[in-house]
Amino acid sequence: TPPAMAAGDFRGHASDSDAGDGAPPPRDTGSSTEAASAAAEEAPEANSGEDGDAAAAPSPVDEMPERVTTLLRAFVELQPDVGYVQGMSYLAAMLLFELPPPEAFVAFANLLASGHFPFFYQMNHRAMSAYFAVFEQGLETADKELAALLRVQGAVPQLYASEWFMTLFSRSLPLPLAQRCWDAYLGDRAMLYRFAIALVVSLKPHLVADPSDAVVVLTTLHRHPERVNSERIIQLATDMSSKLPSLTWLSQVEAVQTQPWTLQANATAPSVPR
Repeated sequence: TPPAMAAGDFRGHASDSDAGDGAPPPRDTGSSTEAASAAAEEAPEANSGEDGDAAAAPSPVDEMPERVTTLLRAFVELQPDVGYVQGMSYLAAMLLFELPPPEAFVAFANLLASGHFPFFYQMNHRAMSAYFAVFEQGLETADKELAALLRVQGAVPQLYASEWFMTLFSRSLPLPLAQRCWDAYLGDRAMLYRFAIALVVSLKPHLVADPSDAVVVLTTLHRHPERVNSERIIQLATDMSSKLPSLTWLSQVEAVQTQPWTLQANATAPSVPR
């Protein structure tokens, strides 16, 4: 698990990475450069100013791929055993929208060491299954009919919600709504579940339109930005606070993390209090 970071660490690791002397490339699927470019493409277009203004300074969005790449390479230098995993670039980009690079690096390293992130980015499937079990039970509490439909179609959360958990909705939702999700999550980690459940519930009209077609169901869950009603999702997530208590609910998942690498194969998944 990455240690807590200080801002000065970024400058040292970033300069080492920029020097190009044996810096390990990001691992897993794709390079950090490709992932950074993909994340930057999700960003809103910046105002380029007057036509023909050749002297205009690059916008933060123009510089985003390079900044994301530098941050990720610094992280690989810091944590070569973790390396780069697809999805990290979206977390990095979101932080770089809000913070200068050194502070964004600190936040990035500490974020990946907290909550569910270590389990998802190191593919601890037992712990991931415990998180998804809580998600499924929360969805059952919020909408039994919808939960049953997804269950019949075999639409388990591993097939559609992994991306939400790993990128904290940065890739899946419009930027303003994703920022609201981040704000809520940083104040209460249980909001991860509430927003995920709210997103599924908000898509119910589209999911029940052709409930017999599993492909349509999964496609709707994967490709939904044009169907997202931001205000409805926020309202649903807020309303779930009374149905899905914060500390008592999340603490059952947090208990999984006390000994994350020694979970028993027959360990029972935590359940949502009703």
